[in-house]
This record gives sequence, C-alpha cells and structure tokens, in this order.
Amino acid sequence: MAKARELLALPARPHLVVLSGSGGAHGYWRIEQTLAADWIERANVRLIHHLGEGADYASYDRNRFMRVPGTRNFKSGRFCQVVHADLT
Repeated sequence: MAKARELLALPARPHLVVLSGSGGAHGYWRIEQTLAADWIERANVRLIHHLGEGADYASYDRNRFMRVPGTRNFKSGRFCQVVHADLT
C-alpha cells in the first residue's frame, strides 16, 4: 500500500488519508458526481501504476472494503488512524 507521504505528494491530494494499521496508507477522494464503477476501477489502476512499488496491485476493484479509522488490524494489532483530513 502506498505510504501517506506519497499520497499527500500527488498533484490531486486525497481529501482523507488513513494509516491502515498494516504499514500502508489509504487515500480517499471526495467526488461530486456519480461515476461508473468501471471508470473508478480504471482510475484506481492508473493511480496504482503511478505510485509504483508502494501501491497494492490487488486493491483496485469495486469489491474491496477498506478498514475504517478507529478499527484494529488484527494481523498487526495496530489501529487504523486518520493522518490527513481536508474538511473544506
């Protein structure tokens, strides 16, 4: 998974970045219109390729559920926590 600093260095910064509890980070972007799931999956694949080694190549599809901040990663014992939030 991409590290938080790599996500925050993107030209279109995520609105929310959380540490997953497994050593990686998840980025979330607020969208203001309905987008087709296929379009979002293609955008996720492009993002994965852009991030390179730090990205999780298995996490592009619409069937993926991300860990909710405040919950614990049972493999590592660490909690998922918010590290950046754009509340505007």
